Amino acid sequence: MIITICDVLMLLACTLVAGISYRRMFRTPRTVLVDLVVIVVYMFMCLPIVFNYTVGIPTYDTAYWYKVFLPGMADEGTVFLYDIYVVLVMLALHFYGTKRLKNDDRVLSDFNVGKWRWIMELAIALPLIVIVLSGNLAKYSIYADSLARGLNDSFVFIENCSLFLSLFCFTLLYFGTPERTKLHLLVLCFYTFLVAWVSGKRFIVALALIMYLFAFLTTEKNAVKRNRLYKTLPILVLALVAFSGFYMSVIKPLTNTINYDVYEMLRVDFGRDDVTKYVIYQMNVLGRQIVDYPGETILSFIFFFVPRQIWPTKPFQHYQYLTSSILKVPITQLPAGTTPSGFEMFFANFGLVGMPLFALALVLFIKLFDSSNTTMPLRLLGLVLCLVLLTQSIDVYLVYVVLAVVLLIRRTIKG
Repeated sequence: MIITICDVLMLLACTLVAGISYRRMFRTPRTVLVDLVVIVVYMFMCLPIVFNYTVGIPTYDTAYWYKVFLPGMADEGTVFLYDIYVVLVMLALHFYGTKRLKNDDRVLSDFNVGKWRWIMELAIALPLIVIVLSGNLAKYSIYADSLARGLNDSFVFIENCSLFLSLFCFTLLYFGTPERTKLHLLVLCFYTFLVAWVSGKRFIVALALIMYLFAFLTTEKNAVKRNRLYKTLPILVLALVAFSGFYMSVIKPLTNTINYDVYEMLRVDFGRDDVTKYVIYQMNVLGRQIVDYPGETILSFIFFFVPRQIWPTKPFQHYQYLTSSILKVPITQLPAGTTPSGFEMFFANFGLVGMPLFALALVLFIKLFDSSNTTMPLRLLGLVLCLVLLTQSIDVYLVYVVLAVVLLIRRTIKG
């Protein structure tokens, strides 16, 4: 009963905040960055709780290694702390967005391609160039991930970097075009299909859609088009979820999947509630530590690009400590990794203090990319890196980190 009351109060507060952000981001480009972050937090941290009461709490029979999440999901104290945590972060984002809306700083929504056009066009074609020069073109005749295609890790890293760079440049060029026609829309669809095919991963589709959405809301001044998307965006989100379900049941099934198996795997993909409750339960109830010392994986998050040859004692990435705790396997023997979240990373590093620290860190991180003299490319990178902090592991997105650092330095020099 206590769990239900806590969840209902959390959902009421967060739904109100998410609703305000959803309406606001279609009215003004000034708060688009923080509003999209609010929507993503709601999708990954709040909607799974809705599904707990409408579909059921996952039993993780398919992904049986996640059964360790269940005690935390049933513990009243853990659920109470989780709900407080999510509300705290959502309110911090809401108050920042409200303050940002009142600030009359000019938002630089336009992007002048100018002399960079030919470089960006080359970057858009870079994934194809990499594939052709590598001699792996024939392996892309099927839609599959890198493992099924028989690609080695070093090539996959280069391919991912080229894909991310291509997607970034395409988004800027496409939405930097003043007058877009139906032909432009066809090009957008075809390009997105190619990127999805080359990647073979579902996350690239979600990443592309949210980058397109941000660029559209930042640059589009036609109120009719903005209102049209306001009404159709939920349908696009449902289509993405349907694609994920199709991927898990047809393209890459774990077992002879049935509907409930797909639901469980969708919860793993589109939820960070269970892993956050796991960390809270382990630390606050069982007294077990996820990391060796406070701030350990915050250091590895910030300095992930430093080679281990230079820093032999550098901490491992957070997802490795997390997965080691879940599977009870040493980090050096892990078969795979569990997708982390900034929510549980800060709690794992700082305990209860990590809750307000994460809310503050997230707001400051957004503010870094959201000042009045920040151009659309840098704000777009800021959004992506915020989403990485919330839902992914940073090491995959090295190219975006490098681009963000370069553009931040350039902004500082220009003043």
